[in-house]
Order: sequence, then C-alpha cells, then structure tokens
Amino acid sequence: LKDDPEYQKYFKMLKIGMPMDAVKHSMERDGFDCSIMDQDHNLPLQRKKKKGGDEESQAEKDSHRRARLHWKTLRKVTSNSLWAKLDQDEDLENIEIDETE
Repeated sequence: LKDDPEYQKYFKMLKIGMPMDAVKHSMERDGFDCSIMDQDHNLPLQRKKKKGGDEESQAEKDSHRRARLHWKTLRKVTSNSLWAKLDQDEDLENIEIDETE
C-alpha cells in the first residue's frame, strides 16, 4: 500500500509528522476512501473505487473557501439605532400582511 504511486503523497504526509486525521481528511478531499489508511500499510493494496467516481465530479466540486464571519452581539439597543426606531414606529403595527402571497 505504501508503495502505490497514488498513495505516496499521503504516506509522505505521515512521514513528516502530520496527524492521521489530517491525512484522512486530505484523502477525502481528493476523492479517495480514507478507510484504506486503517489497514496495514505493508500489505498490497486492495483496490477500492474512488468516492468521487470520475474526474468530472471533481471539477464540479466548489473550490472556493468561504470566510468565517464573526461579530460581537449588542447587549442593548441604543436609541439612535434602526431597531430602536422600528420599535418606536406606531405605523408598523398597522401594516397588513397578505400571508397567501
């Protein structure tokens, strides 16, 4: 298994000290079955089909990383904020909402 050219990349990651979970995640990201790493690395590879199927499904995968957004919550609403103005608006209660729309 460790001499297979498709998996040499992952064994190199293990050799330089990356945790097994990180290597398994990398395998899943690349479309391989990560349960192969739970087997004996010295035994010959028992061929399993890639998870993704073919290269076309790999191309469809979204390659953009999304930024994580964080913000601080407000403890109280100040009187000059939009939310305070909505609370003070008397006409807001008289709005008729058509729920069938």
